[in-house]
Amino acid sequence: MSIGDATIKAVAEYYATARFHVQILTADEGLKAYEPTKPIVQPRRRV
Repeated sequence: MSIGDATIKAVAEYYATARFHVQILTADEGLKAYEPTKPIVQPRRRV
């Protein structure tokens, strides 16, 4: 993994933890594999 790929991966993970939908647009399938999964939406409970 190159420095550029590592930077893209780190930025994608940062935005994914902030609950943004992240999609890495690249033709590199190796880098595409590091795309974060979509956050699981937990239903709110009524009190």
